[in-house]
Order: sequence, then structure tokens, then C-alpha cells
Amino acid sequence: MVNPSYNLRSIDILNLHSYILKNVEEEYAGRLRNGGVRIVGANFTPPSAKKVPDFIDELILFVNENQLGVNDLVLATLFHHRLVWIHPFFDGNGRTVRLAMNLLLMRKGFPPAIILKNDRKKYYDALNQANNGNYYKLCLLMLQATERSLNMYINAMPGNSYGDYEAISSIVAEPNFPYGQEYISLLARQGKIDAYKEGKNWLTTKEAIAEYVVNRKRKR
Repeated sequence: MVNPSYNLRSIDILNLHSYILKNVEEEYAGRLRNGGVRIVGANFTPPSAKKVPDFIDELILFVNENQLGVNDLVLATLFHHRLVWIHPFFDGNGRTVRLAMNLLLMRKGFPPAIILKNDRKKYYDALNQANNGNYYKLCLLMLQATERSLNMYINAMPGNSYGDYEAISSIVAEPNFPYGQEYISLLARQGKIDAYKEGKNWLTTKEAIAEYVVNRKRKR
């Protein structure tokens, strides 16, 4: 549990990093980098180490005051990207960033957003797009990750289940179903239908597909 009135502090980010690298790289655990770094496969170079403390202070002020007035999920995503860009440590940045982002989500009552191993390529591609000012894919990925966690929590509650959610492969295999798996899976990946990913499989409901089709026809 995270107190709803919790405000992020720089010491919290350092403590998370210290916890992650404890007994692994004690020399760097909980300490900001004091030199330059480069990230393989990224389309940017992190800022000078001398600027890192000021950038972190600016970011913490930004998220605690929500200066753009965006919703909590988008705010956590913007924080996530900016802290990746700052890249405050020599090692353990990704794990620290994701834990710190989840503190922001959990203080607003959301479950942790977990980036699956299968989504790693999409995640790095989304970060690179955000570096160029396009946050759509990164926000979508985080929204889907949070939704997936919510579905898991709901399913774990006594007397609750995912209801009519089925694997897309099962839905499209039914006789007379008018759409193919590739099309429905694309709608799920794009967030156009209510769906979540479990392992390698996307799950949705017939009602969600029907609702999308009806709304699409209305817009034509």
C-alpha cells in the first residue's frame, strides 16, 4: 500500500536503486552516476552527469505538482520516460524507473504496471518514439500493462472472474464468426477493443468486438 498523499522524493529513487543493486554492485548502489553513459540501441545520449541531480529535482517537482494537469496514468508514463532519459545510474536504471513509476500509480490506487518480457521490443521502440516527442505507443503500452494487472487482481478476488473473456483464437474459430484472428488481434494491440494479454495470448469478449463494430459503423 502507498499513502494517497505520498509525494515522490529523490531519496526514494536512490533507495529503490540501492535495494535493486544490493549484494550485486554495492559500489554503485544508491549512488548517482559521476560519468557519461551510452545506451545500446537507443536514439539518444543521456545528459551529462553534472546535470543529473537538477534534472531529477525538476522531474520530481513536475510529477508531484502535475504541472500539465494530465491523468495519473499519463503522468506516470511521462515520468517513466523522463527518468529513462536522465539515466541517473550506471546500472539498474530500467528496474529503478519501473519501480518508481509504480509508486506513482499505487498512490492513486492503481496496481503495478508490469512490462512483460514478450513486450520488451515494443517497450524499447515506444521509448525511442517518445524520445522524438511521440508518446502514443508508450502511453498505450503502460495503459495496457495497468489494465492487465487490474484484470489479474479482479480475477483473484473471491467470487470474481474474467467473465466472458476468451482467447481471440477461440473466438475466431467459432463457426460463422466474420473476422480473422489477425484483424481482432490488431484491434487488441491498438487498444481499440477491451482486451488484455495473458502470456502470448490476447483475450477479449464477443461483446467488446460487437461494440467496436457498431461504433465504427456509426462513425461512417
